[in-house]
Amino acid sequence: MLFRKIRLMAPQHEETGVAVLWATLLAAAFGIICALAVDWLASPIVQFAYGSRYPQSITLLSMLAWAVVFLVPNAVLTQAALAMELERAYALAATLAAGVNILVNLVMIRHIGTMAAAFATIFTEGRLMMILAWVIYRQRRA
Repeated sequence: MLFRKIRLMAPQHEETGVAVLWATLLAAAFGIICALAVDWLASPIVQFAYGSRYPQSITLLSMLAWAVVFLVPNAVLTQAALAMELERAYALAATLAAGVNILVNLVMIRHIGTMAAAFATIFTEGRLMMILAWVIYRQRRA
């Protein structure tokens, strides 16, 4: 529904920007609620899924939950970018974010271990969100 709405609104740059902003903020709020819930329920989730053999996974799950704060808005921004015919910019942003993820993993995993992978995921999703928001904002102003 969001894709279609933005696609139809694309010629009116101001209205498109407002719609994307509100959808992104709503998605971020939903992501925060989900992250808080998973963080709070990390121990029972890990206990249910793996039993008591992997207690270190509780911390990892709690940290990874915060990636959702960026993942959900990124879904909105991705749909907005595609609806606004910004496929090339999206592909470039996603490629750049993937490169950053690989680089952060290569540098940090040796020193921090699996927590580095979780951090890299959060950092990458945050970076992708910033790039997509900038691309959409720039298109809206054009």
